[in-house]
Amino acid sequence: MNRKGPAPPQVDPDKRKAALESFERLGQKLIIQLNLETFSACAQRMPHWGEVYQSCQSAFIRHIATESTIRQQHSLCDRLKAQGTDPVLKARIKELRSRYRKVDHALDRWILIAWVNRGLWLFSNDDRRLLMKLWLRDLNRFPALASSDAFRKRCKRVGAIGWNDFRSTYLDAPLQYSPDANPDEQITTSQRWKDVFLPILCSGQS
Repeated sequence: MNRKGPAPPQVDPDKRKAALESFERLGQKLIIQLNLETFSACAQRMPHWGEVYQSCQSAFIRHIATESTIRQQHSLCDRLKAQGTDPVLKARIKELRSRYRKVDHALDRWILIAWVNRGLWLFSNDDRRLLMKLWLRDLNRFPALASSDAFRKRCKRVGAIGWNDFRSTYLDAPLQYSPDANPDEQITTSQRWKDVFLPILCSGQS
């Protein structure tokens, strides 16, 4: 593997357990809702799937910890605001609020859940972006989906790893997305991995 994601933050064991349970629950809900049971079983047969999954778990814990920090900072701002209109306090409130207004962390959650449960890690960067645009639709809310470079940087910041982190195993993206193709042919697999995804190819599930 070429790189490792950031180390998980120091999180209370109970909160860590709750975050992992949430990750599992949301992932299973997505799989069931979209009828992805066969796809998920096939994807889990791909090399390094376990490492990718664990990286998403760790990234999800960081995401939950960040959300908790944001809530704490907003609560602090509310308390500071209640103390009056002192210029120093107003400047501190403005600095704290602007710090967490720069990035919409809701997209991080969507990326991490889709990364393993929707097989996003097996696509190229631009295919990942196009698929996220298809699933989320509310593009004005997620400016990181506007360009391939912005989305690549966002995924890197989130810390999830994909096939491209294992270059000695994967020469190119195992799955491809062709939005202009017929619905049953929009998701295809490279010749090298057709045997892994044969159950899907035979059933037409995507």
